[in-house]
Amino acid sequence: MNVITIEDYKSTYWPKLDSAIDQLLTQSPGDYIPISYEQIYSCVYKCVCQQHSEQMYSDLIKKITNHLERVSKELQRASFTNWLSDRIRITRSSCMALTSLRDQNHLESSG
Repeated sequence: MNVITIEDYKSTYWPKLDSAIDQLLTQSPGDYIPISYEQIYSCVYKCVCQQHSEQMYSDLIKKITNHLERVSKELQRASFTNWLSDRIRITRSSCMALTSLRDQNHLESSG
């Protein structure tokens, strides 16, 4: 097996794994992903055999952490948007009810 330097790992092996992980993390259910699990396994195996497992683990933890932070922010924005939409709907309903009461009172007082 050829020696894999840290530069090889960073320029060749990690980018392949990084891309595959991106696809796995962002795929929609039922989507087909053009990933070769054999190539991923081979890439990981070679890196581990060449003593790059700690670097790969560190890169993977960073990747997953960044992904989870992004998803968390998206969920917070979506949650706020849903909350805001509910507040707008409730306010609109209240305004319509108050307008209806005002109109009803206006009709009763003028009639």
